[in-house]
Amino acid sequence: MFSNVYLNNIAIACIAFPFAAALITLPYLVVQYRRFGSVPWWRTFVVYLFVLYLMAAYFLVILPLPAQDVYVPYAAHPQLVPFSFIGEIARSSHVTSDPSTWVAALTTPAVYQVLFNVLLTVPFGFFLRYYFHRTWWQVLILGFLWTLFFETSQITGLFGIYEHPYRLFDVDDLITNTTGSMVGFWLALLLARVLPDMDEVNQEAWEKGSRATLTRRIVSFAVDMLIASLAAALVGSAWKDAGLNALADHQAAETAVFAICFVLIPALPGSATPGQRVLRLRIVAPDGSKAPWWRRGLRYLVLYLLVVAAPAALVQGLPLAMRASEKWVDPALLVAVLLVFFAIWAMSVIVRAVRSAMGHPFVMLNGLITGTRIAPSPRADHERTPWRDRLAAKRAALKEKRGKHARVEDAGEGQKNENGED
Repeated sequence: MFSNVYLNNIAIACIAFPFAAALITLPYLVVQYRRFGSVPWWRTFVVYLFVLYLMAAYFLVILPLPAQDVYVPYAAHPQLVPFSFIGEIARSSHVTSDPSTWVAALTTPAVYQVLFNVLLTVPFGFFLRYYFHRTWWQVLILGFLWTLFFETSQITGLFGIYEHPYRLFDVDDLITNTTGSMVGFWLALLLARVLPDMDEVNQEAWEKGSRATLTRRIVSFAVDMLIASLAAALVGSAWKDAGLNALADHQAAETAVFAICFVLIPALPGSATPGQRVLRLRIVAPDGSKAPWWRRGLRYLVLYLLVVAAPAALVQGLPLAMRASEKWVDPALLVAVLLVFFAIWAMSVIVRAVRSAMGHPFVMLNGLITGTRIAPSPRADHERTPWRDRLAAKRAALKEKRGKHARVEDAGEGQKNENGED
């Protein structure tokens, strides 16, 4: 019964995880691109696995949710006697000198409840050590706070959502959960020999961050669209509050906001849109030098004309053109020509995207027209960050260790040679 409840709670966490992942993806990508210039797949896997664990662990603690007016008598008074689970195990397991009773004791609820509480937080300690590089005492404190959050959720009825607590606040849970975090800490130390070194992963990401990849540019464009959309929404709200509800004027105000974001701001000395600034990108000339201000301003104006204005005009004007040209041109032929044109354009985008994935720069048509391209902002290679310091220390220690081995081997060879000469 308990195992089914646990599995159901984990399944619910897996179902809810894609929604949580969707919420954190853009902020995560922004942080990674800003910090390293690229997004290492192993780091991403570990981060999302950590998020899934946090959700599953919390769901295991709070689910299933009871009725709103539930009252659970045994949860009304917290259990504050430390290590009371030892007495419960002794009373329920009936352990004797007979080894067969030892195995049977493991199947009693008192035992596997303790084991579950320990296992619940093992991943937490593991991630703290492996990914966040926390020390043992930091893991001890954070593990205690994590389980205290669990118990506080229970004793407060999910922080006041329920009038009464529906699960027992147990000081033994604090002990066993914190123990589980420390077990995870030591497990991470053991597995560090076989898992990728996170500092090495960070260094590799830093080295790959010298390119303005297509994904990085898409993320910067998404940030620009988010900023411009929020600004346009604020302008639209202010427009309505002022009693100016004319649709044309409203659209003109929103268009002005987008023009400021994509045309005016790039023309300023910063040479980048707001999203590009966030992701440490800039607009430059094809040779990497500073592009003239008017080229930077025209870059996204041309993109707007190609991607938005031209298709909109085509959609609105195509029916009129077809009716006017029915006497001279077959409408089906005209539609076929347009479809072929857009198909060729779409194929060119795919080819350029594939080339970009292979290391070639992604060239856009508006960049060719305006003589500009997107490049990473200059980075200070001497920036000191914790992971770079740790990696430098590890490499120095490894070099010193190899040097000692080499000296020992040389000394051994020299001793053999002397003995041979004698």
